[in-house]
Amino acid sequence: MLPRDRAKDIDMTSSLSSVFFDDYYDTKWDISDPITWAFIDDGSMYTAAWTQVNRYSKQPEANSLDIVRDSFESWDSVIPDIQVFREVNDATSAKLIVAFPANWSQFTTEKSTPNIWGFWESTWTDGIRNKASIELDNSLTDSELQIIALHEIGNVLGLGDYNGPLDSVQSDPVQVGLNEPQMVDVTWLNSLYADDIEEILISTNSASTTSQHTVTLIADVLGSVMLLKDLNEVITEISHTIEYNGTIFEYSEIDGIITTVIRDGEFTDEFAREIEDAHPSSAGITYNTAVTLIGQSNIDATLLAVAGADGNYVG
Repeated sequence: MLPRDRAKDIDMTSSLSSVFFDDYYDTKWDISDPITWAFIDDGSMYTAAWTQVNRYSKQPEANSLDIVRDSFESWDSVIPDIQVFREVNDATSAKLIVAFPANWSQFTTEKSTPNIWGFWESTWTDGIRNKASIELDNSLTDSELQIIALHEIGNVLGLGDYNGPLDSVQSDPVQVGLNEPQMVDVTWLNSLYADDIEEILISTNSASTTSQHTVTLIADVLGSVMLLKDLNEVITEISHTIEYNGTIFEYSEIDGIITTVIRDGEFTDEFAREIEDAHPSSAGITYNTAVTLIGQSNIDATLLAVAGADGNYVG
């Protein structure tokens, strides 16, 4: 096999269907939420994802569980900034179950594949996977279990079986000794999920630059002064809006007729200056302190009085 640094010498522009010789179905998961997975490791019965066959699990050594967890973590790091997997305790709610069948030799006989170390199944609708299972031989050495776990997880994610010249955890037969996805595996998975990754990261970046607040305003509309409480304010890189009575206003449209008094339970800097100008001895007072001292029933009238102390409720 070629080492990882020789990957640049191989044409990676081929479609994934031409890369894999088996077990590739051009399907994948919706990774906008993590794929939940759980062990069936208590000797209980479980149901394989696609064949719907019921089997009893075997309780493996704790070290075997750690190796499988490490394999999931290795795949989880392949797509930057996106959590692909999340382990859960409740196997009934998990999208993916991992089990060690109690009678592996009988299991492989049923599958007519006596020399396999692991097996995966998945179901999907309209190209999107929704359920999967991985079954592993509990008699393997640590290095054998590591590579077969990595391989089967790769299959579950949507990659197929590979028999080319590069080091890959998707190689079939497997390459014992590999303990993490290789460069080509990383490339293939990111290629398979390229559109999803872009959409998720755009959505995440958009969310990270959006802030939402609860605000209380004083509005002076044609001489009518009103205290408008608990309005929704949304600030993004390109907009600043305030929602009132079901209508969304651009901040720039109403800036001249409002004063923002409270934002997220605290006086704004703008209104803190109004307080300092009107009542210097109360400079720096917090909203909660003001409510405690003045009383909830009197706070609204007090805020209006402070705003109008200079003869102008806004500005």
